Amino acid sequence: MADEERHDGETILLIDVMSKRSQDKGVLASIIGSNFKERLFILTQSKLYYYEGNLEKLGKLKGSIELTNIRVIESLDAQAFSQKFVFQIIYDEDGSDWKLYVVAKSSDQQMKWITTLQTVCQGKGKLIPFYHSGAYSNNKWTCCGKSDKNIEGCKFTFLGEILRRNVVKARAVSEPSAAPIIKHTKDLRNPRSETTPNEIGRTASVSSDSAILGISQSLIVSSDEKLSISMESLKSGPCKVKYSFTSRVQGDLSVNKGEIVQVIDHSRENWWLVKNRQGIEGFIPSNYLEKLEGQSDQWYYSNVSRTQAEELLLADPNNLSLNGLYLIRKSKTRGFFALSVRNKGKVWNYQIKKDARERFYISEKIYFHTLQDLLDYYTHHDGGLTTKLSKPYTEEFIPVISELGRDIFEINRNDLQIGKQLGRGQFGVVYFGTYRNSIEVAVKMLKSDSMSEEDFLREAKVMHKLKHENLVQLYGICSIGKPLFIISEFMSRGCLLDYLREHFSSTTALSSQQTVEVLLNMALQICSAMLYLEENNFIHRDLAARNCLIGGTNIQIIKVADFGLAKCVIDSQYYLASEEAVFAVRWAAPEVLGYRKFSNKSDVWSFGVLLWELFTGGLRPYTELRNSEVARKVLKGHYLEKPEFCPMNIYNILRDCNSQEPTHRPKFEKLYRKLSKIIGASYPFIDVD
Repeated sequence: MADEERHDGETILLIDVMSKRSQDKGVLASIIGSNFKERLFILTQSKLYYYEGNLEKLGKLKGSIELTNIRVIESLDAQAFSQKFVFQIIYDEDGSDWKLYVVAKSSDQQMKWITTLQTVCQGKGKLIPFYHSGAYSNNKWTCCGKSDKNIEGCKFTFLGEILRRNVVKARAVSEPSAAPIIKHTKDLRNPRSETTPNEIGRTASVSSDSAILGISQSLIVSSDEKLSISMESLKSGPCKVKYSFTSRVQGDLSVNKGEIVQVIDHSRENWWLVKNRQGIEGFIPSNYLEKLEGQSDQWYYSNVSRTQAEELLLADPNNLSLNGLYLIRKSKTRGFFALSVRNKGKVWNYQIKKDARERFYISEKIYFHTLQDLLDYYTHHDGGLTTKLSKPYTEEFIPVISELGRDIFEINRNDLQIGKQLGRGQFGVVYFGTYRNSIEVAVKMLKSDSMSEEDFLREAKVMHKLKHENLVQLYGICSIGKPLFIISEFMSRGCLLDYLREHFSSTTALSSQQTVEVLLNMALQICSAMLYLEENNFIHRDLAARNCLIGGTNIQIIKVADFGLAKCVIDSQYYLASEEAVFAVRWAAPEVLGYRKFSNKSDVWSFGVLLWELFTGGLRPYTELRNSEVARKVLKGHYLEKPEFCPMNIYNILRDCNSQEPTHRPKFEKLYRKLSKIIGASYPFIDVD
């Protein structure tokens, strides 16, 4: 070509050699052999051209398409054809629809052309919101099974996905009191079973995203909304029980998995009143219900956190055949998802983002209209991931109920069976126990002189409000009779400090890169809990490795415990402790040592010391010094020295946490971002939420 930058006076957007199918054939069953010929495709701002020839020599013009006449640009289902990387362009010419089928040479080339064409054509005139992703073969469409060759498309185009989102947003603005009912779809690639393109408009032709917004009576649901069952949808009709539940207190209803119930009262956040088909009413956990119509995709787990996903995927850790096992879950970043993939005994987490056109992507090199399309691609290509996807994790995951039962706070002592001692702390002894011989719990038996009953009840009420995956959950109290008990979640692997000293105290263990990754993961989990406290205006006041517990079977799940000194901050930025208050000197910030001022920033100081504990394998801070010497040094600006095997970027975070001025210390929000970035630096597209 004489000019590689311009063609017919316009800038060339794309130029590639690909194959196209003859358009005079009426049968779509085969796209091989003489039906396809190589052509040089050139895309400009106004036209798509295809020529004989190649990149070195331009041959005869074989055809061109005005972009304003294009109606559909989408990929085709792989099973519909005998060649990969096929995409279709449907366009209007003289009042008739014509189909151009193009075979790219790679998936990257295919997606490059699809996304560029969609971008250029958007808003140009005749794009429609639905299409067929398969071929019409043997008197039916391979995608939806319909026999009518001229029936409207069974799937939403990229524009249809955008318009569905816009309708939902427009409806939310115009009808704020009417929450949409989100329907659940098994196959994201076939939304016809729930919300069909015909609900958008039988023969709609749209020239812009806003053209369809007038159809506010239509319910148009986007992929992520279908994936996450709206609580509003559960409130409106019959529901199916996802997990069996046995009544715990009077007024609960025992139900079996698969049973159909009707929601009667949903005013409580965690416990809903339902009625079964026998007319019996009672309460069950709200997260044990799902909408009756449809089921969630097997690979999607809406209630699973990052650490829980790792725990699930790493079951049977030595089985190499499980490499590529995956699931999709919600990311903490609103509107995003995360892909968790197992490979070589580890779990890799990738954030799935969405662009302005509602397309999903992990890498900005390739975009997808549905999560299923994304999974299909990464099943055949690693695309920068640690491995190709092999199969979804499909085992049942029963979410944790954060309470022993509905309205249970004061626990009857007779319902507790107390076992062996687990530990001893400043305020009392902790025992292993069971509640009603079925639920494992930890029982903190408080010393009679450790605090007043009023202080105890205040502490318990504070703890009961806090619900986070990295905080030990308070189940209830025993305040009737003596001694006073706090009943909390049992963590099977004990105290973090003991765990560090047992597993990471040796030079060999601490010098391992794998150890660094494990310790960083622990730090991130603790930081996540402290971020939650910070966001809810709570101060821990005694953060240290000894006050963190470990659970989990296949990975270390860390939870922050012992809120014996926690105070809720409402009106002021710090809590001034009494003269009699006891605090751990080696973890105390200068303002705590000098003035007994506690704040979230003094918690940040303690977090810095905890980082030092992690990367020394549980050594005692300021090991050679007495408490009085520690206090003097800290008040004079002394820093903890860098642990031998602590990465410098982690030590820099520790130093930031231990800044003398509280205002110079970062918030936990910033610490969480920094740690996330460090963890993600070695792995492209990492997601740590």
